[in-house]
Amino acid sequence: MAGHLGDGVGDGLSVSSEFSIPFRGVYGNEDYAYRTQYPEETLISIYSWSFVLVHGHQMDINPYHTDAEWQKHLRKMTVWAKRRKAHVFLFGHTHTPLLEQQEDVIMCNPGNMYLGAGTPPGFALIDAREEMLTLQIIQKGETGEWDIVSEIERHRSIFS
Repeated sequence: MAGHLGDGVGDGLSVSSEFSIPFRGVYGNEDYAYRTQYPEETLISIYSWSFVLVHGHQMDINPYHTDAEWQKHLRKMTVWAKRRKAHVFLFGHTHTPLLEQQEDVIMCNPGNMYLGAGTPPGFALIDAREEMLTLQIIQKGETGEWDIVSEIERHRSIFS
């Protein structure tokens, strides 16, 4: 399954269509043409792992927050995920990669795929299996190779 967290949801849809991959996505604050086709938030389940997808503009977040402000926002996002009984909170908007665990919720922002952005192009790869969940942030390195820059692996027993 391919997923997209907004601001370019049409691009994600095109790629998934070209490769015949099922698609789930949410619209971002720049996705004017897709607001009637895609929700602002969606919850998906894979092997009983639960994921909440949002763009993030509705949370008033930006990449220029201080560390203290980020921690405050991450706590709010953790509460948001827990209310929806989600194991993983996927968000975009800041175009800044993030992969960490807050309490028992994995927080993931895949970054961006825009060439010329402030961070290298990147994406998140999620491998969901019945007893294991692995999330990776993958970015394009200076030599053009794709590198795993962050990874979290969780066994089902941790979330029981």
